[in-house]
Amino acid sequence: SISILNNNGAGSFDVVISDVYSPKGVRTVQVPVWSEADGQDDIRWYEATRQTDGNYKVTVQVANHKNVTGLYNVHLYYIQNDGSRIGVGGTQTKVTLSDPKADLAITGLNNATGSYDLVISNLVAPRGFKEVLVPTWSEKNGQDDIIWYNATRLNNGNYKVNVSLTDHKNERGFYNVHLYFVE
Repeated sequence: SISILNNNGAGSFDVVISDVYSPKGVRTVQVPVWSEADGQDDIRWYEATRQTDGNYKVTVQVANHKNVTGLYNVHLYYIQNDGSRIGVGGTQTKVTLSDPKADLAITGLNNATGSYDLVISNLVAPRGFKEVLVPTWSEKNGQDDIIWYNATRLNNGNYKVNVSLTDHKNERGFYNVHLYFVE
């Protein structure tokens, strides 16, 4: 039996195989997966891992399939103890990707030095990302002092930027902060 679990737009889904049996014995459980778009140009053969409950599991990352959304084919093969490969079944699942999102917080505000930190946490980017950019500018005179900060990754998975008013013409008052992911 093939079950698709955790297909929730986060950029991956799990394939769980239960009731694994072959009269010749099962050496390996293989799961080829590909998106319906453009045929099998993104096919990838996964080897399922046996779980403590006796089921087998594969986690499929959509990034391994060109981040394609839509219908995915999931097939199931056993490599039997005699070395022969046998097709056992297949299914399909529809993959969608949610929009990127994150939480942005201002911390360490120091009015005396005119600086603060921007902390980006709970990042969700189903297509993955290379950079986290944080354009920042003072409200006064529009974007004449905009700086596109490249956030630094912290050990806990969050990202951080330090903003100093000296880099923004020492403007006091409101600041605009946006957040971008470079996929």
